[in-house]
Amino acid sequence: MSKIDLVYLINRYFAEPYSSLVSGILLGNKIAPTSDFYLQIKQSGLLHLVVLSGSNIAILGSIMSFLTSWISRRISLLITILTVILFNIFIGFQAPLIRSSLMVTLTSVAGLLGRQSHSLYTLFLTALAMIILWPNLMGDLSFQLSFSSTLGILLFSGGYSQKKSFMHQFLMTELKTGLAAYTFTAPIIAFNFQQISLIGITSNVLVSPFIPSIMILGIIMVALGKISFILGIVPSYLLYGMISWVLFVIRISSQVPYGFIDFSR
Repeated sequence: MSKIDLVYLINRYFAEPYSSLVSGILLGNKIAPTSDFYLQIKQSGLLHLVVLSGSNIAILGSIMSFLTSWISRRISLLITILTVILFNIFIGFQAPLIRSSLMVTLTSVAGLLGRQSHSLYTLFLTALAMIILWPNLMGDLSFQLSFSSTLGILLFSGGYSQKKSFMHQFLMTELKTGLAAYTFTAPIIAFNFQQISLIGITSNVLVSPFIPSIMILGIIMVALGKISFILGIVPSYLLYGMISWVLFVIRISSQVPYGFIDFSR
């Protein structure tokens, strides 16, 4: 099934702007830059979630690594890599996602073989090798976002405590992962678009814990929907609640006075 078919299937489950948001988060499907909805997403500081940058690959990889942390590190690594590969197959191999997947895979392997510093070295070496092979990547926005989000997640999203409940750890991991990705991508988005959302930290705190669940439920919905439309209805209802919350945050945060600065004017 092509990306167009996947977008069409999502549109069958959701009306606008729900469908655009799900397609953006799950598939990196472009939202019309001239639309009011796109402007609201920029003003709320959540643009990194709906651009085809690979940021969501890094988030997905981090969450899968946490969910499988209770088993052996080798099996956890294999499951994480397999999930990343299946996600690429699912939405169609696209250059930004392949680059991000390569970064996530190699840094995960390095982390298995050594300490966090090995993952960081591997990330920088991988990025350097890509730039040497394809020099034009230096100015490629999706490459910059993929690298920066992966770096942020490596630096700040770790640290699991066995004294906390699983749900507490899961929510905190989702929150730290999302905030780490946003913090490291926000300066790049501000530089390239000459715009910055001052409310972005707050909106990301409110939204980040739900993004991995939205991705997982979205994949389940579409996978079941490909078999039979009826099978995807249940996950679509679960997804609807989360997307409603994200849209609420986007709408409210985009209306905050002086919450968004446009340097291009």
